[in-house]
Amino acid sequence: AQEPESVDALLAAGQVHALRGRHVQASYAFEAALAKAPNDVRAWSVLGLSRAALGTPERFLEQHATAPGDDGGRRAWEALGQA
Repeated sequence: AQEPESVDALLAAGQVHALRGRHVQASYAFEAALAKAPNDVRAWSVLGLSRAALGTPERFLEQHATAPGDDGGRRAWEALGQA
């Protein structure tokens, strides 16, 4: 079982919200996951997707322009762009 505030639990909760069309709640869950694990590419990617679904990708880009990773986030940006 996952701890309720673990990164994995927050990501799972965000995914459930997103699948149900509740993108604001999903965004909050993904933001919390990214705050707990700033180098987690999964959290960064799904937060970007949820912000795009909300029509606010600019805010995401202002706050999280640099993707996590050793390559300066290049692979994460490419994966997000292909989603």
